[in-house]
Amino acid sequence: MKTLVAVIGVVFIPILHAADALSELPVEIKATISERGYPSAKKELEAYVKSNPESYSGYSALGKATAFEGDYKQSIDYFEQAKEIKENRNIPDASIYNSIGWVKFLNGDAQGAIVDIETAITRKDELDPKVAEAALNNLGLIYMYGNQGDKAKENFDKAVLDYGSKYARDNLVLMNNLEKNRERQVSDTGVNDSR
Repeated sequence: MKTLVAVIGVVFIPILHAADALSELPVEIKATISERGYPSAKKELEAYVKSNPESYSGYSALGKATAFEGDYKQSIDYFEQAKEIKENRNIPDASIYNSIGWVKFLNGDAQGAIVDIETAITRKDELDPKVAEAALNNLGLIYMYGNQGDKAKENFDKAVLDYGSKYARDNLVLMNNLEKNRERQVSDTGVNDSR
């Protein structure tokens, strides 16, 4: 399980970077994130949200920095704070639901992850196309991990159809190869592995 989560976590890294709402952050923090990544900006982000407690972008970026460090519980707290600010201020950005959903999954809450990511998908008019693609791909990965192949394929197919997603296309190939390997094992051993 840890190996799959680690692989999925690596796949998620470009998705985290694609989901930025950094418009209100100071230029110095944006530069640090751009040049050295979210974890490098963590201390600056913590100071920024202390002096700007209603900063949606600040809490969202801090959630990403903390997720990259592997502290998923703290990351969820920061994302929840960003989500509350988003909802209170009616900020038209549904990427927060994708981010929090993915981190919930990494923290072991697949059901909570599905709810949040589906929320992002239903609000696709508030999403950058790359984030909408990522949300469909993330949902597919969660279903794939939970051995719900039909739902996984449905989301991967939609990501490919709507956004030309290379990630989803690769995941469909991976699922197909896994299915063939399972069928081959059953055929070779006569034992049905019903995972």
